[in-house]
Amino acid sequence: MKEICRPLVLAFLVLSGCTLYPLGIPEDQWLRMTPEQQHEARMEQARQDEAARVRYEARLQRQHEQEQKERSEREQRLRQAVPGDVLQCTLDGIQINLRKNKWRAANPVAVELLQGESMDIVLERSDKSYQQRAARIRFERLSVQLCDGGGRDCAVLAATGRELQRGKQLKLDNRWLRGVLKCQYPPQFWHPG
Repeated sequence: MKEICRPLVLAFLVLSGCTLYPLGIPEDQWLRMTPEQQHEARMEQARQDEAARVRYEARLQRQHEQEQKERSEREQRLRQAVPGDVLQCTLDGIQINLRKNKWRAANPVAVELLQGESMDIVLERSDKSYQQRAARIRFERLSVQLCDGGGRDCAVLAATGRELQRGKQLKLDNRWLRGVLKCQYPPQFWHPG
């Protein structure tokens, strides 16, 4: 959204006759400045822009490193998983309520969850991917909770280990989502008994 608004604001300022000067200096003050002062203001603006760019890149690097660490930890947990620790779930036949009972078909979703793990998922409209609903799915003990993006409207699939070994499904029909949630232990992680 910011990427769309920023060019529009700049175009508006240019069309309305406003000129942007370094460091946010007002036009009347800029015109009273000597060429040396204007040059120094441009140089200071360039230094500030460079410092902001460096901070932004450092933040992106830290974020990337954190995501990498989380991926590695998850992979380690997956390698060390025992029966009952891993669950695969699919959402099929999905319809999402975009607003005021405006139901639209959405793409199917599949996730693999570790015990105690929550995951954000995006339910995208089949024909227009820019129209979507956020959701959060959580696997805890022998149940799976699927909630809308705000965590207010939730559906719970509760099952025994044996039911999850065979696969259990739950028909969803609430204010924001219709479809079928099916969850099952992958064969290599079948729950004993």
